[in-house]
Amino acid sequence: MKIVLIRHIKSDWSAENPDFDRPIREDRKADALKIAQALKAKGIAPSLLITSPAIRTLQTTKLFAKAFAYAPSQIEYVDRLYECTCEELWRVIQLPRPTSKTLFVVCHNPAITDFINQYTNARIDNVPTCGCAVLELKAGRFTMEGFYYPKQFC
Repeated sequence: MKIVLIRHIKSDWSAENPDFDRPIREDRKADALKIAQALKAKGIAPSLLITSPAIRTLQTTKLFAKAFAYAPSQIEYVDRLYECTCEELWRVIQLPRPTSKTLFVVCHNPAITDFINQYTNARIDNVPTCGCAVLELKAGRFTMEGFYYPKQFC
């Protein structure tokens, strides 16, 4: 099983919205397309797409769904992904999903960075906005197969 952990697109701090309601920056929407293209080039596409319910993650998830022609009605919203810890993220990933070969999870830091550092042999200081890590789960252990972020493709 592949797990693709995706941090949301950079959020817009210009409006004084509460954290949960902060949208993405309009000028950064192309970041999702850059990452989607990198994943497609590796033959990686979601069989299930799950997201935190925060506005910026919902917007990011919908851009990925569009890039992969994934039906928005099939997106799974998981409340506990908002402000989760890496342990909570692991519990969400472990939920039974019999048809999921490639699970895309769109959520937040520090959970993503902490998850990579705790559950894989990789060490990352910080997953940047719209960064993603491709993890392979075999026999209960993760290996990181790829790490992509928008500035790689400038």
